[in-house]
Amino acid sequence: MPDAEVSVTEDVIATVDKIIDKYGLKNITDIKYQVGSQAGDGYVSKTAAVDIINGNNTTTKVFLKYAQDVKSTESVPIDKLYANEIYFYDIVYPEFQKFLEKKHLKDAFRQVPKCYATSEKGGIVALENIKDKGFELYNRKVVMDHQHLELVLKTFAKFHALSFAFKDQEKKKYQELIDNSHGDFFSKIMEAEGPVKMITMSVNNFLEKLDPIRDKHILDKCQNLSEVLIKAICSPRDYLNEYSILTQGDCWCNNMMFKYPAEGPKHPTDIMLIDWQLLRQALPVFDISYFFYTIASEEALNNLDNYLRIYHKELCKRMRDLGSDPDILYPFKILQQDWKQHGKYGFAMSFMLIRMMLSATDEVVSMEGVDFDNAEDCERMYPKIKNEDEFIRRMKILAEHVIKNEFL
Repeated sequence: MPDAEVSVTEDVIATVDKIIDKYGLKNITDIKYQVGSQAGDGYVSKTAAVDIINGNNTTTKVFLKYAQDVKSTESVPIDKLYANEIYFYDIVYPEFQKFLEKKHLKDAFRQVPKCYATSEKGGIVALENIKDKGFELYNRKVVMDHQHLELVLKTFAKFHALSFAFKDQEKKKYQELIDNSHGDFFSKIMEAEGPVKMITMSVNNFLEKLDPIRDKHILDKCQNLSEVLIKAICSPRDYLNEYSILTQGDCWCNNMMFKYPAEGPKHPTDIMLIDWQLLRQALPVFDISYFFYTIASEEALNNLDNYLRIYHKELCKRMRDLGSDPDILYPFKILQQDWKQHGKYGFAMSFMLIRMMLSATDEVVSMEGVDFDNAEDCERMYPKIKNEDEFIRRMKILAEHVIKNEFL
């Protein structure tokens, strides 16, 4: 059954016209605008899948992301989300690609969809529709198995290695990328009254569900948990140092898509990272703790050191391939120290993300029209889910993990 057609903005139509002109697409017979993604697949963008059909029965398939009607203020600059992603596709990634071309490497970081066009008007990014190439979203309600975890960590290692090597070898250009970027506005947004209320509600909801006797050790360690986690979420900008690089910033499972073999076990063979709205300079640990703590199984949590070694081994290999020295740029002992100090960032993000990830389609709350400066407005963004018991179970496992390892 074909997807239903959807209405789009005039800015989106103008961007499609721009693609037609830019790529010399001739004899267009039809342009179909269809549903781009389902509720819960993303939160701060509208989407549309566009088929540009010509008379030779060939179709250019495009996936468009564009701005929702979400209020942007000085303290909550939502408009910078869209500007940031445009900056990545127009400026940052092309600079990284030029750097890679000089290295003549066959297997460098290229896990980013082709960008056909962008438009600052409407906050539009037009990408190749990689669903047509067999890529699909992961089931956000299920923790990841080893094969998925390993592939994602190695992919982030490739990207981080590229960022480290570019910073090491192209110091002036790297600084220009930083100076012309929008900075770490996400940390600023999370200090606003609305997001603080959401995190506090989620933490309090979790603590209230714990048994005062059986879970006393958790309750004793979490007396000021919401304050600790809010500070953790806002901390990346406060810890910039020689190990800071450009990071992806928004590393939950719905910001990546996987490709699988046609037959056999569903082990991923390829991956694309599909959202760069929170691109920022930060320590690598903020990316990988965010990813790991929002999707890892209890077994994986118990083998954290092994996964850190998987990530770091790949990081070292890729840095050496690019001509930089990982023993200087990011030794394993520094990764361990960073995780000890900042790993709770991923724990903090999990309080927001896991609840959203467990939401059924009809439980997903739209961000359309939300004012993040308004606590009451944001309170309705706190999803009430049928799968509450699973949320509490997973958060309890994470709490046990961070307390046992003294990460809080």
